[in-house]
Amino acid sequence: MPGTGQKVIVSDFIKGGELGGALAFRKDQLGRAEDELGLSITGMNIAMNAQHRQGFDKVGIRGDNLYSLNGQSAALMPSATSYDSIDNTGSGAISTLGAPASAFAYKIVYNGTSYDITDAYTNTAVVTGVAMPQTLNGVTLNMTGTPAKGDVFMAYSTTDFYSQIEQASYADNRNTGTLNNTDVTVNLDKTGLSNNASGSKFVQNDLSNPADYDQVMKQMALLQPRSYKLVFDGTNYNVTDSRTGEIIPVKQSVDDPVGHPNVSTLRFEGLQVDIDQTTRKIGTGDTFELRFLNDGVLKMDQAITDPNKVAYRGGDLSTTPVAGSRPLSVANNVNAANLASMQDKKILLNRTANIQTTYSNMAGNVGSYHLANKTSQTTTDALYSQLNQVRDSISGVNLDEEAADMMRFQQAYQAAAQIMQASQKMFDTILGATR
Repeated sequence: MPGTGQKVIVSDFIKGGELGGALAFRKDQLGRAEDELGLSITGMNIAMNAQHRQGFDKVGIRGDNLYSLNGQSAALMPSATSYDSIDNTGSGAISTLGAPASAFAYKIVYNGTSYDITDAYTNTAVVTGVAMPQTLNGVTLNMTGTPAKGDVFMAYSTTDFYSQIEQASYADNRNTGTLNNTDVTVNLDKTGLSNNASGSKFVQNDLSNPADYDQVMKQMALLQPRSYKLVFDGTNYNVTDSRTGEIIPVKQSVDDPVGHPNVSTLRFEGLQVDIDQTTRKIGTGDTFELRFLNDGVLKMDQAITDPNKVAYRGGDLSTTPVAGSRPLSVANNVNAANLASMQDKKILLNRTANIQTTYSNMAGNVGSYHLANKTSQTTTDALYSQLNQVRDSISGVNLDEEAADMMRFQQAYQAAAQIMQASQKMFDTILGATR
């Protein structure tokens, strides 16, 4: 605004005309349809990824994400996973220590005197005839107990489930603070995970514990089909529905006052928003938009292309200390069946709707939008036509009436001319008589 230096969103004041119609369509129809579509697709992908991680693939490696929702590469977990084959006859047990430098999957076979380690997917040798412990790819493999000849052990890296669904925010360009989009992130609520009592953004989880899978499904059921506006008023963070303005109840906390005292966490409707002010600060009135569902759809991609890495096998639920940490037989297809049945499970909208129902709701609402707009257009066209008729009746020109009037006036003029001629003759006659 000239003279004030203030910026105003003019779209809030445009109500009529073609531009007003386009803005109303974006706010009331397009935005809602995008959020509803985002809920069905993002919900399906999160559920499928979580279920896929409960199984094991052809070579016995736990499943990774089937889909990527943020377009970024998966982040490795800070530790590796290992187990001994259920068919082993010895008492040997494999363990791992250290953070993987890159992704790996090792098959370890005891040949009677030493160990042969191969890539589990390609069967190519990594090292042969070595003793334990052995450090590979940043991870130290160690053996306890006494293995028997031919015993098989597996060691592999896993990725963080939550890193592949985290989304950045959108900062308003009028903000006075220095926080950027990546300083405010949105993810599923991590509260209640087996290795994370508080749910901090800095804790990773690969869903190897079935209880964590249940937690993911619990939080996902709370998701609502909408985007959010986050505003800092100088003291508190206020969250509203960016389309309707509805106020959203928020639980605010600081997850780790000792290690990360400058990270505030907001939790609402199954989501967790982390505001990191470690290096940059937020200003009073600063606004951010959160489009978790929308961005999940826009950046969705296929994460697994190798069919050998599809985790169709179930996990051995009798295994201790963590149930499901070892695969069932190669012929088992428990996890494949669980993945297929996901389409019929009521996992969305507080467990009242399945994926297909949620998508159908979106399609039905779009149809209602179209019908309402068509009816509105018909009514408006009729009103426009009626107003035109009223206007024309007052100030318009009817060519037929004007032609008739012209002929009438022409005849009247001709008649008047005849009267003038007769009068002239009479006047001449009178003048002649008086001479």
